[in-house]
Amino acid sequence: MSKKLEGNGLWGSSRIIIPEHKEAYLKLMKDRQRRGKPEIDDQEVQLIEQALIESYNTRQPVTLVVF
Repeated sequence: MSKKLEGNGLWGSSRIIIPEHKEAYLKLMKDRQRRGKPEIDDQEVQLIEQALIESYNTRQPVTLVVF
């Protein structure tokens, strides 16, 4: 691989890349590495349903983490 592409060489050796382009490129690369939505199996769905029903019946708060 060329030395220009190592370390900060990609950005340091190119004088025509403006900061907005660099930020957009880095955001694009970060978005490409995002994980997909997790799939929940039927057993896990039933456990969640039971927790919600029990919470509703006992008037106890429940904390949910939403993807």
